[in-house]
Amino acid sequence: MVGNTTLKNKNGQRKRVKGALLTADVLQAEIAQELRIKDQYVCDVIAGRKRSSKVEDLIAKRTGQPVGSLFEYRNTKTSVQMKTNNFETI
Repeated sequence: MVGNTTLKNKNGQRKRVKGALLTADVLQAEIAQELRIKDQYVCDVIAGRKRSSKVEDLIAKRTGQPVGSLFEYRNTKTSVQMKTNNFETI
C-alpha cells in the first residue's frame, strides 16, 4: 500500500502545481528558460520524479503560492510529522 500512497501524493502534487501554473498563466517552458534548464527537468520536478529547490522556489514565486502548499514534502509541519511517524513505538 505504501506504493499507492506515494503515487497518490505525487499525482496530487502534479495537479496542484499544474493548476497553480495555469491559474498564474505561467508555462513550464518559461520556468525552464529562466533557470536555463531543460523543460523535461521541470516536468520531472512537477511530477515528483525529481526534487529541485531552485525549480520549486521559482514555481512558487511565479504562481504566488507558498512552496509548501505546492510541494508537500517542503511543508515544515508535514516533514516533521513524516519523520515522527517513521519512529517505532517501544
